[in-house]
Amino acid sequence: MLLKCLLVLKLITICLSYENEFIVDYYKHKEISRIVGFFCGNTTRMFKLINKFNNLEISAAMPLLTMDFNVEKLKTSYWKIGIILDLRCQNKNFAGFMSETAGHYTYTNLYNWLILGESLDSVLPRLNDSTYSVVTDLVIATPILDGYVLHDVYNPSKYHGGSLNVTELGDWHRSSGLNITLTHSKFNRRANYHGMILRVLTVTQFKPNNTRLEDYLEDYSNKSIDLMSKFVYPLMQHLCDIFNFTMDLSTDFYWDEIAENGSHTGMMGMLNRGFADITGSPGAINQKRFPLGELVMPIWNFRTCFFFLSSPLRSTNELLQPFSTGSWYATGALTILIALILSISLAFEKIDHWIRQYGIALFSTICILCQQGSSVIPNFLTGRLVFLQLLFFSLLIFNYYSACIVSVRLNQPLDKINDSLNELAESNMDIAAERIVYYDYLLETSTDWEVQMLKEKRWSKMSDAKKYLPLEEGLKRITRGGFAYHCDPNRGYPLMEKLFTSEMICRLSEVHLYHPQGLGAWVGHHSPFREIARVGLAKINDMGLRKRQAIRWSARKPICVNVQQTVNSVTFTEIKAAIFLLLLGVMLSLIICLLENIIYNWNTKKRYERDN
Repeated sequence: MLLKCLLVLKLITICLSYENEFIVDYYKHKEISRIVGFFCGNTTRMFKLINKFNNLEISAAMPLLTMDFNVEKLKTSYWKIGIILDLRCQNKNFAGFMSETAGHYTYTNLYNWLILGESLDSVLPRLNDSTYSVVTDLVIATPILDGYVLHDVYNPSKYHGGSLNVTELGDWHRSSGLNITLTHSKFNRRANYHGMILRVLTVTQFKPNNTRLEDYLEDYSNKSIDLMSKFVYPLMQHLCDIFNFTMDLSTDFYWDEIAENGSHTGMMGMLNRGFADITGSPGAINQKRFPLGELVMPIWNFRTCFFFLSSPLRSTNELLQPFSTGSWYATGALTILIALILSISLAFEKIDHWIRQYGIALFSTICILCQQGSSVIPNFLTGRLVFLQLLFFSLLIFNYYSACIVSVRLNQPLDKINDSLNELAESNMDIAAERIVYYDYLLETSTDWEVQMLKEKRWSKMSDAKKYLPLEEGLKRITRGGFAYHCDPNRGYPLMEKLFTSEMICRLSEVHLYHPQGLGAWVGHHSPFREIARVGLAKINDMGLRKRQAIRWSARKPICVNVQQTVNSVTFTEIKAAIFLLLLGVMLSLIICLLENIIYNWNTKKRYERDN
């Protein structure tokens, strides 16, 4: 026995002579830039080790491990830190230190532990693996004759029945240096959880009592009900298959509900109190959720809209719209020019008065342009050539004008509003919404200016009886026009395909309340499954499985198919210019008629007086 102790003592003494070289080689391999070491008090050795690290531009500190040592000093949020712990010292503070480091969660992927010990059997009982996980980077180095043997240590989750896993990582020899034999990535070699239970909590608000939860989440016939939970369930199945978990599935009615005493209930509250490991329904990503859990990654693209039918754009100058301003000016100038040429050609027709000559030319030009013909037919070739040219000009102008009018009537643009809640609030449309929990939640908590405008201008002024409508009734009211209804597109689109005509689908417009945003999977704070869930869901996303499930469970937007073009009735607004022109002509005719009668009577009277 004494001989064995002497051999161990001699082995330790030999190893101490080149231990600094081993430690430096190890952290050079790990590419760590900050080191904290706890040794047995050999000041000279510690200074030499610090000097070696500084020569490699690695900052190092070697404090004494006392009872009042503050573990908070080891905390890091961005940079990796290496921690060296020599358990060969007879330091009674080790147990408390190991417990405190576990309580401060210093076994995440930001910490790289190197523990020096006489043997595995002397080190393993002294470890506190309560907060170990698959990302724990802890290596135990034990001496051999001319170097060290390294063992990789982790526990997937002690509180879930996991046990300490010890695997030989490699060795270090003074002659050959560091030799790592365990070259697979950390997640690949630790991916098997050996059937460990993963508690998944989902939200179902419409599940029948006599239906198994698993069967309900696989029910595709009613996919629009509890759709997000049904989407996440196959992703959780894939995650369990990848890492060999056993899923323990449970459900709640709410995502997040605040009780009278201020505590959180529902899915997020249960997650926060440790009754679940991961959410089986995607949750909103906002500041109010972060105190309740940690985000894994966004997995579902979520949005909600107000739906309504846009009306065709009504133009008040449809009669002038076919031609541009320049075209109208050119047409008017050519009309006057042709009228002048025609009046000159009529000089050969021996018309008794020049006023009558110019009047005939002007009115004939206007009549021909309006496709009304002319009561005067020139006898000479000059006049007939002018008439022929005028007929061709009027034919082209009339065809262009009428074709443009018909084209506009067949392809009337829709009078759409921007994707703006404020514009919706200022419109004259009635509004209502499907009774869904996140609608009231957003109106009450959102600081977005447009949401507040909608609430102040419209929603707060409505009675409770008019605010909410069942989904089918709300969509039917959309078909009558002048009404905007808020719902989840994944619930609304399937019914729209049944209730709306093709023409209504083409007129369908949307104004977002929730603009497209990601909803995420959540785990509890300091969960041992956070990183493995992130890796697994990222792998599921990269393989296209998430996209496949999103396509499978999302509702297709109704497709606008213009099977036939229809012309809407002409409204009074659109023809008021023509009516105004007609009334103006009638009034002008009456005035001229009145003036002619006055002049005629005056001339008649003058002639009578002269004759008598």
